[in-house]
Amino acid sequence: MRWSRWLRRRDRAGRVLAVGGRVAELSATAPDGRRYVRAAAVNQALVEVGGGWSWVGRLYRLPPVAWLEDAVYGWVARHRATLARFWGDPPELS
Repeated sequence: MRWSRWLRRRDRAGRVLAVGGRVAELSATAPDGRRYVRAAAVNQALVEVGGGWSWVGRLYRLPPVAWLEDAVYGWVARHRATLARFWGDPPELS
């Protein structure tokens, strides 16, 4: 939910539909129909939002960055309930 709110506030052109909810993994579909999941979905959403966020999302194309982001995304996903205490939001997945 927090990611959805953050993304909607920055998407001034309305290019990204961010829907919060209980999903097994984050996914995104690009305008050309390609589907992205997990860290790749986060980065594709940043590319679509544009502006300065676009270059941040494009860094994922570099293999060392992608490897690191995938590892961090997996760790956060596994520890979501514990981390929610620090974020202040209830975990979206049980």
